[in-house]
Amino acid sequence: MHPVNPPRNPILPGFHPDPTICRVGTDFYLCTSTFEYFPGLPIYHSRNLQDWTLLGHAIDRPEQLDYRNTRCSEGLYAPTLRHHQGRFYLVCTQVGGGGNFLVTAADPAGPWSDPVWIQEGDVEPWFDPSLCFDDDGAVYYTRRHEARVVQAELDAESGALLTPLREIAGPWCTDDIEGPHLYKIGSWYYLLAAEGGTGWGHCSTVARASSPWGPFESCPHNPILTHRHLPNHPVRYTGHGDWVEDADGQWWMVFLATRHYGFGGLAFHHLGRETFLTPVRWVDGWPVMDGPITDTAPSPPDVHDDFDSPKLSPGWLSRRVPDPKHVDLGSRPGWLRLHGGAATLSDMDAEAFRGRRLDRYNFDWSARLQFHATRENEEAGLALVMADDCHLEWVRTCRAGKDVLLLRRRVLDLCQEDVYPVAFADDCVLTIQGSDRHFTCHAGPVDGELECMAQADRRLFCTETTTGWTGLIAGVYASGNGRPSDAHADFDSVALRSRE
Repeated sequence: MHPVNPPRNPILPGFHPDPTICRVGTDFYLCTSTFEYFPGLPIYHSRNLQDWTLLGHAIDRPEQLDYRNTRCSEGLYAPTLRHHQGRFYLVCTQVGGGGNFLVTAADPAGPWSDPVWIQEGDVEPWFDPSLCFDDDGAVYYTRRHEARVVQAELDAESGALLTPLREIAGPWCTDDIEGPHLYKIGSWYYLLAAEGGTGWGHCSTVARASSPWGPFESCPHNPILTHRHLPNHPVRYTGHGDWVEDADGQWWMVFLATRHYGFGGLAFHHLGRETFLTPVRWVDGWPVMDGPITDTAPSPPDVHDDFDSPKLSPGWLSRRVPDPKHVDLGSRPGWLRLHGGAATLSDMDAEAFRGRRLDRYNFDWSARLQFHATRENEEAGLALVMADDCHLEWVRTCRAGKDVLLLRRRVLDLCQEDVYPVAFADDCVLTIQGSDRHFTCHAGPVDGELECMAQADRRLFCTETTTGWTGLIAGVYASGNGRPSDAHADFDSVALRSRE
């Protein structure tokens, strides 16, 4: 299958930042950052660079990494995925944890090894590491250090540095260089990097040298990719990417960007940084990418889960270390049972929450729920989560001895709750709809009509509010609000659908 040209962007909608890619034969494999979410570091497969299938995750066992006390938007930063002599290598950083590490696998679907930590001595392990396997067998370990790029030779099996880290480059175009990748292409070594921060000034730049150690010459038309000169364009913050060559000799770049939506002269994004694709032309030994990059992808297919499998499908995520006591797929086949713990979505402890990346702007997030609170403040229902201090819950709970529905809006230090009476049985349907500038909440009996009951301003639940690196996660949720819940919550027919 030949790659789609021009590509339909984004190729991975929703929270998929810092993409890295490699090719083996006619197969492409791609990975992105996941920060505090588990399982971490998704591995996607494609044969045309357009249609991607989630194979699994490189970090899918709690014992691989210690996620405890991982703050929002810390955790797993900017991986680099490479293939060498029949083995896949993935290097990444655990920010707020152990530093930089390697995991390997013979099969990209897993299993992946336990982490091998990069041994850098007393040097502070800055993030965004990368690997380059040279023709002579040398392995170059390249990463950001402060606002510069440093490099050493690496033993890719033990994680030991074979040479001291040394600076090889600084910013060529703006400042704050990050995400460096070294490539050997023909007789040149190219250093691709992102610069300018991750907001309006974000861009990709490149330099080349005849040696992996430099001196590097800056591309005369840097930055090679940016939208910082297009203040009203809906696709923004383009940069932080990786190159790959297809089987026909055509080069491509995957990179992150955001899609912004305007309200009253302002623009917001809450889907997170997504993965885009563009072809790369070579002119006089330098890469050229034509722009601007536009939003051309159709709406993603609907997702529906009836929980007929004994395991959750790989698209489901939890935050930090999942507690297996919270999730039960065996007691009631065909249902997802959540046992609410003491933790809420505002806590750093493991909560009874499982979610999926929100990958479209106009949507219905719905579930059938069977739940009856047996004491005050037990709750279960739907949630949209951006961070510990930014989330929306549409739940069934008990207040003053009465069965009610509750809309909670937590934004930074503010929390607003609205209570609505319930006039239907414990078996019900809850829905959160996203359209225009609102999230609208509906509820009703399973075989009846749903009633529009509550509304929230969607502008509050965006990256501009939290300044984090993730996107909204649509989930199902249960909590005992301070102590484990006495009642369980059963979910079925959980669906994410597009709205017109």
